[in-house]
Amino acid sequence: MHLVLLPGMDGTGALFRPLVRAVRDSATTSVVAYPADASLTYADLHAHVMDHLPRDREFVLVAESFSGPIALSVAAMRPAGLRAVVLCASFVSSPSRLLPRWLAPAIRARMFKAAPFWITSAMLLGRGAPPDLRLLLHRSLRLAGPEVLAARTRQILRLDARAPLSACPVPVLYLKGEDDRIVGPSNAKTITALNPTVTVRSVASPHLVLQVAPDEAFEQIWRFVSEL
Repeated sequence: MHLVLLPGMDGTGALFRPLVRAVRDSATTSVVAYPADASLTYADLHAHVMDHLPRDREFVLVAESFSGPIALSVAAMRPAGLRAVVLCASFVSSPSRLLPRWLAPAIRARMFKAAPFWITSAMLLGRGAPPDLRLLLHRSLRLAGPEVLAARTRQILRLDARAPLSACPVPVLYLKGEDDRIVGPSNAKTITALNPTVTVRSVASPHLVLQVAPDEAFEQIWRFVSEL
């Protein structure tokens, strides 16, 4: 089976390197990176992903964090060959209780410029992440840039992707990190309440599940795919 990987908020796709190294058996992968343009909306990125889907094989969409709503909107179009959707530490509405929807206009690039990287790394990778993984995260966030990160945060705060989740025409796996401090455990309950057919599996990991625990994450994804 072919896995189409949709990136988290950085959009670069570079953070998929640990997962791609973990892939084995008969799986193949491709990464859909997003243009580094702060003006692009979820609708724009939906169109971008639709243009980059495989045309000659069956595939599964693996959507990390920010990209979950895009995978669900793509699934709603019933593209030929789509077999399933994997939502990894993702959401269908803002996962933050501290940042309400009305605060979206106040999110500015300077907030991301000022944020110390050690805090960002601890939140996303947990404490004690290996230096090469922290470096990969640092480079990915720099490639994205503060303007893009701020724009995508505003989109998350305004997000409502509940309808495409409820009506998703293909099987869905929700893969969560047990120690995720960005997308809390209540999110999985919201997901399954909206669509009781969703399969939920967990990995001992902080938010960046596919980077911190790539081997276990692939095992969970491949087990789900093999049961389709």
